[in-house]
Amino acid sequence: MKMKVKTLFYFGEIGGQLLSQLYLNPKTLILMSTGGDLYATFAILDFLSERKVDVVVTGTCFSAAILILAAGKRRYATRRCRFFVHPHCLENGRSQDLREIRNEEGELARMEREYIAFLAKRTKRGAKWWEAAIRDESYFGAELALRIGLINKIL
Repeated sequence: MKMKVKTLFYFGEIGGQLLSQLYLNPKTLILMSTGGDLYATFAILDFLSERKVDVVVTGTCFSAAILILAAGKRRYATRRCRFFVHPHCLENGRSQDLREIRNEEGELARMEREYIAFLAKRTKRGAKWWEAAIRDESYFGAELALRIGLINKIL
């Protein structure tokens, strides 16, 4: 029997735990996160692309969490929710030689291009706007998120 919940509350790092909880097939995801693993985030985007899940963010919607929000069918934020985008980094810290560093740099650039392209497709701002916001490590509030089309409504 397939289990289904009406609302899934998830407050924490974006990763495998969120993906496993999404298999409960919620109609609404209420999310507060300071970000997390971009590989897990892209897996979650693949999952959400096949479903119609409304996303409500509250408190913090940073980094990878912004992509989860953008994937929502309908997207909402609470009035005091704060958003943050920044340049991305790989966190393994194991690179020892130039070849490994170049390989990681290429992967990081690919992931950032995909991040920017997804946001440009799902909002009222193009890739150049998102590139600048990420480069400048931008914090913003719900009012700007509404103006740029990241959310549909402030709750």
